Parts: sequence; C-alpha cells; structure tokens
Amino acid sequence: MIDIWLILYSIGIVQGFFLITLLLLMKKGRKLTIKLLILLLICPLTLIIPKFFSILFPGIFFSVFRSSEAIPLLIGPIFLLYTFSVLNSNFKLKKNDILHFTPFLFFFIFFLPYSGFSKTDINRVALISIIFSWLKGLHSFFYFLICRFYINKFRKKNSIKNNFNITLIHRFVIFQLIVVVIVYLLVTLEYLNPNLNIEPDRISAFIFTFSYFFFALILVLYPKDLIPEDEQIIKQNRYQKSTLNHKDKLLILKNLEKTLKEEKPYLNPNLSLNHLASMIDINSNLLSQVINELLNKNFFQLINEYRVEEIKSNIGDTKKTFYGIALDSGFNSKSAFNRIFKDYTGLTPSQYKKSIQK
Repeated sequence: MIDIWLILYSIGIVQGFFLITLLLLMKKGRKLTIKLLILLLICPLTLIIPKFFSILFPGIFFSVFRSSEAIPLLIGPIFLLYTFSVLNSNFKLKKNDILHFTPFLFFFIFFLPYSGFSKTDINRVALISIIFSWLKGLHSFFYFLICRFYINKFRKKNSIKNNFNITLIHRFVIFQLIVVVIVYLLVTLEYLNPNLNIEPDRISAFIFTFSYFFFALILVLYPKDLIPEDEQIIKQNRYQKSTLNHKDKLLILKNLEKTLKEEKPYLNPNLSLNHLASMIDINSNLLSQVINELLNKNFFQLINEYRVEEIKSNIGDTKKTFYGIALDSGFNSKSAFNRIFKDYTGLTPSQYKKSIQK
C-alpha cells in the first residue's frame, strides 16, 4: 500500500522545484526579493526531501541528514530579510545580517556527531529533543513577530495604496504564527504522551512546506501585487521618452533649490507639484523627473524635508507650541507632523528640543 505521506511529499517536491524555476525565470521585480523567496522555498524542500527518502529507505537515507534538523532556524531570518526587501526599495544585505544565522550554524554543527543516528536513537534523549524543538518554535515565533511589527509600522506610514499587496504578506505572517503554535503544541503532546503517535515532525514538515508553496504560488500568479518592481527600472521606463539631458536637469535642480530657499513655498500646506512647477516655469512631469533622479526622492518627501528643517530652526521659540510651529512650517495635521518629524530626525519634537538645549 502506498504511504499517503509519500504522495504528499512527492507533490510538495515537484511543486517546489517548479516554483523555484518560475522565480528564476522571472524578469520583473526586485532581484534581491526574488532570491530570498527562492531561498525560502529551498528551506522546506531540504526538510521534506529527507523525509521522502526516509519513507522509501527506512533507517538508511534519513541518518545522513540529521543536521537538517536545524533548517527551520533559517526560515525566520530569511523571511525577515525578504520582508525588509519588500518594504524598503533601497534595502541591501549587510555583513552583520549574517548574525541572524548564528543559531542555525550552532545547531547544524551540534547535530553533526549524530549524523549516524536514526531518528529513534536521537529521540531517546527526550529532554534534549523537546528543548531543541521548542527553541526552534520560539525562534520562528520571534522572527514572525518582528516581521509583523515592521509590516504594521510600514502600513501606518503608508496609508496610500502601494504597488504591492502588503495585506497578503501580513496575513501570511499571521498564519505562520498560528502554525508555529500548533506544531509545537503537537511536539509537546507527543513528548507528554508518546502513545498518541502524532508524528509532529511529518505534520510540521507538511504544514510549513505547503504553506510556503501556497505563498509562492500566489507570488507567481500575482507577481505585481507581492513583488515590488525594481525602482531603477520603474524610473527608466517612466522617463524613457524624456528629452532632458543631464545639464538641463542640473539647471532645473538649481532653480528648484533657489526657489525653495528664497521663497519657501513649502510653508503653504496646500502646495502641489503643479504649483511648484509653475513657480520655476517648468512642466510638472519634468520637475518630478529631476526630483526623482537627482535627489532620489518624490515631491512629498522633498517638501516634508524642508518643512522639518524649518521646524528645527524655530523649535527654540518658547512662545509657540510644537503644533503651532508645525502649522507655520506647512503641516496641517498634528499626527502627520509628529510622524514625519520622527521619521526624519529619529526623535520626537520634545526629545529633539532637549537634545539641542544640552
């Protein structure tokens, strides 16, 4: 009789390699985001392939892969880096990101001496087994909580519609948090009562594998919703027909900075791109191009930056409240003022005032 787990794992393996191939062929989207997604798919594959062969060849093939027990410690960090790559178009991997993978390296090395042991042999050390299982669960739970924190933070700052669907990523994170709790509750139940024959290893491999493959399938079906396009490609396509040369751009930038410095149009809370463009006698599309390409910002980021600088220069005025200074500087919302000021300075208005008074 064919083992049902063998069928499920076979489907998962074929599906995993199929989706990895599609991601490798994907030409649009941020390259780093795609690479991290491929790594996310490879992780569950390395979990289910040994289990697939352990069914075909009981007690032989599985023992070679004892160190694969540490693979779940890769999923959380990789998903966190993927989340950063989605939320931040300028995100790049840094040297200290390797620190996220130290738990995996530690336990990978720890399991090397057990490479000749079968699953039954190593699980005789029941206490070590249950402790390690829960460490993996807490590790994953911690990382998905961090992902949820940054996603919520991003959603608060970006209430307008994005060029990707952050809601789907958020739901996936919530789902993974629930899965982690369920899987490691099963692990505990098996430890407390081995007669239940729950087989949490197989169940967890199955749940995690197919949840990630389902997520990846959505990414393939709706790539524009979930994988943001590369900002440089967007800019190149947007201004492909522009007749501006670099010298013209520098001249427009010079006039823009002169107007902002001398006339301070940003003090007007209703300032628009069209209004600013008319002040320097230029087409609004060309002005937007110069701001995007030479300053690497959009119109609102530029104007808010000048407004924050205006507040910083007047924050020592004891006769006015912070909100009063904000209104004079072009902000028309207290919440927007507080949020944007902290985004640019890393401090609240009161914290900033105290720092300059020291």
